[in-house]
Amino acid sequence: MNDRQHIAEETYLDFVQDKLNPDDTLEFLAHISSCNHCADRLDTYLSAATLPAPRDFKEKVLTATRRPEVKLAMKARESSKKMQLLFYSLKVGTATIAALIMLILTMNAASPLDSGISRPETQETHESIFSSEDHYSFTDRLRDNMYKLSDSMKDFSNNIIHMEVTKNDKKEK
Repeated sequence: MNDRQHIAEETYLDFVQDKLNPDDTLEFLAHISSCNHCADRLDTYLSAATLPAPRDFKEKVLTATRRPEVKLAMKARESSKKMQLLFYSLKVGTATIAALIMLILTMNAASPLDSGISRPETQETHESIFSSEDHYSFTDRLRDNMYKLSDSMKDFSNNIIHMEVTKNDKKEK
């Protein structure tokens, strides 16, 4: 099989039936890559090796999909997916609203007005009120409340994830 000769008929059949040894296969593929005539003939052999679908296959599939029980099963599967998406969206929305409410409550709890500290008139008064060791500064209280909120949100999301994992594990069994 050099570039000037074409491949013999038996070699095509041996290749299609995977009867060539590795060296002959490499030589065969090298020739096919450089000879359009032999590549076209290989395509013909490979096309003949595949089985065509029965003539009425398409009609049978379309007829089967028109049956009421198949349509019902398809609609049920589609509705199930939509319901799952709806429930997941509701869970995420509820978690978001709960997080926002907790954030708002935390911000209100951290307000200096709620703690009885009035707004200072001068910078000196401001520094003496918020830097004293008896009182937390506004930023310290805010940071503490944000840590608490963060921990609460983490616990809340972990509980939701745990519930979902448990629910999906039960479904798989």
